[in-house]
Amino acid sequence: MKRENVNVLICSGGKRADIIKEFKNVLGDRGKVLITDAGELNAGRTFADGFLKSPRLQNEAYLPFLKKAVQKNKIKLVFSVIDPELLLLAEYQKELEELGARVLISPLSSVKITSDKRKTAEFLKKIGILTPAVFTLPDVKNFPVFIKPYDGSGSKFVYKACNAEELAVFAGIAPNPMVMEYIEGQEYTIDCLSDLDGNVINVIPRKRLEVNNGISVKSEVDLDRKIVDDSIKILEALRARGPATIQLIKAAGGKNYFTELNLRFGGGAMLGIRSGGNFAEKIIKMLGGENLEFSNDSVKNGYKMAAYLGHVFYE
Repeated sequence: MKRENVNVLICSGGKRADIIKEFKNVLGDRGKVLITDAGELNAGRTFADGFLKSPRLQNEAYLPFLKKAVQKNKIKLVFSVIDPELLLLAEYQKELEELGARVLISPLSSVKITSDKRKTAEFLKKIGILTPAVFTLPDVKNFPVFIKPYDGSGSKFVYKACNAEELAVFAGIAPNPMVMEYIEGQEYTIDCLSDLDGNVINVIPRKRLEVNNGISVKSEVDLDRKIVDDSIKILEALRARGPATIQLIKAAGGKNYFTELNLRFGGGAMLGIRSGGNFAEKIIKMLGGENLEFSNDSVKNGYKMAAYLGHVFYE
């Protein structure tokens, strides 16, 4: 049976040539991959089948622009690769889907939890998952601690404060600061995929061997069963749909402290995808009505990735 053509719209996709190319490879001649971005100068447009310059996300013209883009280009699948846009997609999912596109987004209630790191910590504690303690500034007695924006993304304004003086300085720099217990150990990111009904399909943990600006540039797959099981518990409690990224620190003694939840493709997600997760292929299959079951059997344990810098040029 011939599958229906699928045009995909990746919102704010100017920096994600990796995800663009992955969907293009899967679709072949059965659809196009378009991106939006607020800046004309972006690398993603070189790899996409179409580029739509968008208003800024905070602009009231953004939603009408997105609706028009979906309708005009006969888009069947919409998702974003940046945190600030997830709330908008979740809030207006129904309106966008009435135009014929499936929005790959988790429930609004879950997006609200993961968009605020204070709520994330409360949620993890509530479902019995270990997470670093969160403090108000006056309550900090022991150092070091982490300070970062509770609504931040990546590693922007994330600092390690080793004493009260540093904490005071960083609190004046970081917007909307929150203070978190500092945990020493091996950092992990878990690349996850759930189906359109919230059933978990893949959970692929990877060690962050080297990190640059919050993005893992050297990683190794480690199918730690305890990490996989705890991640499934988190995803099911969130009723996650589509891609998700979970971060944790494995401390000395083997305790896993879960630190962040992001309901989108992570910056280093290509390792999870290429090690056997094949997320783009599975998403297109799900869109076509195929039922998939959880399995990490095809994932190569110990598979490694090293990212590199590339460039595109314009006259």
